[in-house]
Amino acid sequence: MLPTSARLVTLLAVLTSGCATVPAAPDNAAPTATPPAAPPAAQNNCPAPGTRIPFAKVKALPQDFVGCDIETEVSFVATGWSNQVCLQSPAAGKAPFQIVEPGGAAQSTPFGTLGYMALVTKSAGDAIFEAKTGDRLVLRGGTHFSQYEGQAAGSGSSCFVAASVTKASP
Repeated sequence: MLPTSARLVTLLAVLTSGCATVPAAPDNAAPTATPPAAPPAAQNNCPAPGTRIPFAKVKALPQDFVGCDIETEVSFVATGWSNQVCLQSPAAGKAPFQIVEPGGAAQSTPFGTLGYMALVTKSAGDAIFEAKTGDRLVLRGGTHFSQYEGQAAGSGSSCFVAASVTKASP
């Protein structure tokens, strides 16, 4: 059996594994926690710019389209945030809106409507301000995907970041 001090050190190591690391600091500096990793930059394996990807695939595999330039067709739900936010998203200067798969319907919850979140720059967002629930839109852009220790950061871990939004052709 280990001495008590060794058992305490082992227990402390087990309890703190997975916590933020504290880098070595000069003797007179206060230690600071390491910030979470930044979202990954554009993937090297992005499809050719403008490739049309089914929204079901974009929604299921958001990590595959981070920073890519793809198109996807969706049904518009509403402007504004749903009760699913896009964690650590680049939301500054962008208008949030909710989307679902073409022909789909958003879930109604006791806390409001739950659609997949998307963002578009305010200057490129006219189509969302004119759209009605159920209208088909074509989004061009990529996804934002948040991870914490290599895992999706919950239900708000992804959203679509659109560079442009247009009405879909009938």
